[in-house]
Amino acid sequence: MDNPRRSKRFQGNKQINANSIFLPAAGWRGGTSFYDLGSNGHYWSATPFERYTSSAYYLSFLKNYRYTNFYYRECGYSVRPVFQNN
Repeated sequence: MDNPRRSKRFQGNKQINANSIFLPAAGWRGGTSFYDLGSNGHYWSATPFERYTSSAYYLSFLKNYRYTNFYYRECGYSVRPVFQNN
């Protein structure tokens, strides 16, 4: 069972794909400091933001909340490599 303060499991639509991915609450890095370790997760997507090439989309989750947005790529969010079999 996931500890909601330390990780989050995301599962696909069961009608399309019941696979899931486990994302630890890895926090993020800003310069030489680390933030939100063990409480929040922030992960880059592979999709750049169209209007600002220095930005990309990301997924963040807190204890009971998740959202997507875009931000500068220089921000130290985690990357979770996922293989997509077409």
